Amino acid sequence: IIIFGDSLSDTGASANVFPSNPGNQSPYGITYPGSPTGRFSDGRLIIDYISAGLKFKYPEPYFVTINPDYRTGVNFAQAGSTALNTVFQNPIYFSYQLQQFLQKSLPPPKFYQTFLYAVEIGINDIINNIIYNNKSLSYIANITIPQAVAAIKSSLQLLYNEGGRNFLVFTITPLGCTPQFKTIFASPNPTAYDSYQCLIAFNNISQYFNSKLVDAVVSLRNQYTDAKFYIADMYNPYYKILQNSSTYGFTNIRDACCGTGAPYNYSPFQICGTPGVSSCLNPSTYISWDGLHYTQHYYQIVAEFFLSGIFLDPSTK
Repeated sequence: IIIFGDSLSDTGASANVFPSNPGNQSPYGITYPGSPTGRFSDGRLIIDYISAGLKFKYPEPYFVTINPDYRTGVNFAQAGSTALNTVFQNPIYFSYQLQQFLQKSLPPPKFYQTFLYAVEIGINDIINNIIYNNKSLSYIANITIPQAVAAIKSSLQLLYNEGGRNFLVFTITPLGCTPQFKTIFASPNPTAYDSYQCLIAFNNISQYFNSKLVDAVVSLRNQYTDAKFYIADMYNPYYKILQNSSTYGFTNIRDACCGTGAPYNYSPFQICGTPGVSSCLNPSTYISWDGLHYTQHYYQIVAEFFLSGIFLDPSTK
């Protein structure tokens, strides 16, 4: 498996480039393996569970070794990465990750068709423009999303042209349900929220991005009939788990496990991984780990959906 993405899939690459990043600080990794690994969670990520479930060898994070073994998989995902060529948080954007793959220690061409290429990226293009560039939701919908999706599609085409034939493309999660967005964009208007106290406008943006991404991947599927393009839905599993939270073992579906401040245990000024910020006693009972990323328990459930063919298009059931 070859992985491209951002902090939802980063298993330690950015921690080797930027040792001071929050994912490399305690209490990240408190559940597994007991200390920080560079993952932005208390433990394993979806990609860890998918790799294990598909019986793949563990893909090494890029930058950890000088010459990674492509035959066993490599993870190029970097926290803060974007689909577009921006350097706001991290200069290792998607096309740069692709160049790392294509230019460094290339495997023999015969391996290209055997790889599964997992792509999980695009949410930071939206977050950066909303929070840091103060762009309107109209700008996000009309400018950012079409550009980001076009960049993802172009990169998938490049991988296909290099011999890739098996792709797993992830959509994005509901931004309006994150403690980060609910804190920063809290509204006095009750109609701004859905029945689960998620901000409707930002969830609509997530859904719009997802619809455009699905359209792009389906067009590639129709164009390249000798390839397999799977779409992993990251949005709807969240609501399935919200609606059945007790069944899945969650007792807190609102707050961040690691953080500080009312009302959602999240503060943009004191994020998880900075001095004085602690985690909850039992992360497995929380959906949100740090206000934007999720707990190992949540990731495990979503990965099990995908491995069972649920929330996967086309389904493998």
